[in-house]
Amino acid sequence: TAEANLEYRLTGASRVELYSVYMLKRYPNPTGNNASDPRVGLKYRRVLGTSGTWGVGGRYDYNDADSSRYRYNGYTATSDAGFPVGGSGRISSSLRYNIRRYVSRLITVGAGKELRRDADFVATLAWRQGIARVWDVVASYRYEYYRSNDPDHTFRDDLVAVTLTRYW
Repeated sequence: TAEANLEYRLTGASRVELYSVYMLKRYPNPTGNNASDPRVGLKYRRVLGTSGTWGVGGRYDYNDADSSRYRYNGYTATSDAGFPVGGSGRISSSLRYNIRRYVSRLITVGAGKELRRDADFVATLAWRQGIARVWDVVASYRYEYYRSNDPDHTFRDDLVAVTLTRYW
């Protein structure tokens, strides 16, 4: 993976970042999955108050796999926010919507064939609370919905987690 970032501070509280990522995906048993995946994106971030944050972004990627079955164009939109709670707590949330349009992968839909299209939506909400300067407790919830015009590739997932971290 290689990355390049260019950030411009618009004001003291806001900035814009243009970034690119070049990924090489290699698998031990190549069946056409190996790919290069160049991505380019734009992020806007703003500080709210003394330590709140809000951001929004978008990204384009092209998965250029060895086999045309795994080639797709992808678009991603993101948003996130975080706010302090009390002296050592923070509530944060994020949203991501990702679309993949395969360039030659045909699937059967009804009586005909069409190119496969996938989309996933992920939303997270987390509350982090510091305890006695060396402990963190994080309670989080993650919702994921993955849909496709291929009916065998649609699912929904909910994840609730509580973590305890000790800093040494």
